[in-house]
Amino acid sequence: PNFCLGNTSTQNVSLTGNTGGVYSALPGGLSINTSTGAVIPSSSTVNAYTVSYTIAASGGCPSVTATTALAITPVPAANITYAGNPFCASVSSPQAVTQSGTTGGTYSASPAGLSINTSTGAITPSTSTPGTYTVTYSVPASGGCATLNVTASVTITPIPNATISYGSTPYCASLTTDQSVSLTGTTGGSFSASPSGLSINTSTGAVNPSTSTPGSYTVTYTVAAAGGCSVFTTTANVVITAVPQASIVFAGTPFCNSLATAQAVTLTGVTGGGYSAAPGGLTLNAFTGAVTPSTSTAGSYTVTYTIPASADCPARPVTTPVVITAAPTATISYPAAPYCQGSGLAAVTRTGSTGGTFSSTTGLVINAATGEINLNSSTPGTYAVTYTIAAAGGCAAFSTTTSITINALSVAATSATVTPTSFCGPTNITLRTVGGTLAPGASWVWYSGSCGGTRV
Repeated sequence: PNFCLGNTSTQNVSLTGNTGGVYSALPGGLSINTSTGAVIPSSSTVNAYTVSYTIAASGGCPSVTATTALAITPVPAANITYAGNPFCASVSSPQAVTQSGTTGGTYSASPAGLSINTSTGAITPSTSTPGTYTVTYSVPASGGCATLNVTASVTITPIPNATISYGSTPYCASLTTDQSVSLTGTTGGSFSASPSGLSINTSTGAVNPSTSTPGSYTVTYTVAAAGGCSVFTTTANVVITAVPQASIVFAGTPFCNSLATAQAVTLTGVTGGGYSAAPGGLTLNAFTGAVTPSTSTAGSYTVTYTIPASADCPARPVTTPVVITAAPTATISYPAAPYCQGSGLAAVTRTGSTGGTFSSTTGLVINAATGEINLNSSTPGTYAVTYTIAAAGGCAAFSTTTSITINALSVAATSATVTPTSFCGPTNITLRTVGGTLAPGASWVWYSGSCGGTRV
């Protein structure tokens, strides 16, 4: 006798007995065919009715009325929502469902894992498995109406949790490559550092020591609030160590190899390193850096001081130049001395260091650069010629001297006739003087003849 308002088909009456009667319903609102008794639920009003079938009086018989009960039931309708959805798995209190419409239903969830009260629909996130679920509210079939199922989606978000670490910290500021962070747990967060000065990639957490300011930093990894869960943060420490600094210098370089005492290096900065030199040939104390010029080979060297490695910074070299200069030495002489005035130019014979200058007292005409003497322009006499090399390269000035004599040219007899001790030509030979007058000690040299002669 119960029909759902949603039923659009005609529902016929079952009549036993005499036909020809009329149908009616009380109260009003039922869509009924008074002739056939058929009712149309969907065009009726929800209510409980009494349907009467009346056969009018006839043939001396009174009227007859038969009745039956009939109800038009409302179509069940409902809606469910979870106002706080999504829920963080950290929420331990039951979260109620908001239900409107037909009551009396039950709740279920799919897939398994959601902690739900089947009677009230309340869910408990903290005892549920994180995930997305479909909650179904079911009203069983009744009053001629089919079962009603309505759904709502519910998401349980996992509690964000993570740890970060920089396993190789501290880092030396000499490192130019990015140093990555070790992250376990919830991804998708961002990185920051405090105080300022750390060069950090906010997306990956990688730090670059070489572009950071040396110091101690706290790196924070932050997962933003989402899915009903609050902001999550975790931290790690990072230390950037300053690159050890040092410099070396030899204040007296270049050094003359006449120096027999060790020449100290001036070291500024980190101590404890060792010294070396290239190329070979420099006498160097590997511990103190002192050099000994007198036992070194003259030349240019690079001295390297290796800053010792620290816990996080590798050993690092710094350099300075050192020059060892050979002490100047030389000898000079005029091997053809003595010379006769007016006999041209006299060259010097020099051995040893070059670059010096020649000098003498007034009267000797000498080329200061070459040491050559102009015998034609010089005044006869004995002179001391000095060859001087100026102080340079850490070496003192050097000088050496030699003596030279220029004899005066005689203007007296310039020729004579003598009888040679041996000769293969005419008896009388014309001679020319080269040593001055024909005074005692003068010398003669053959000037002409057919086959030479001997000195007389």
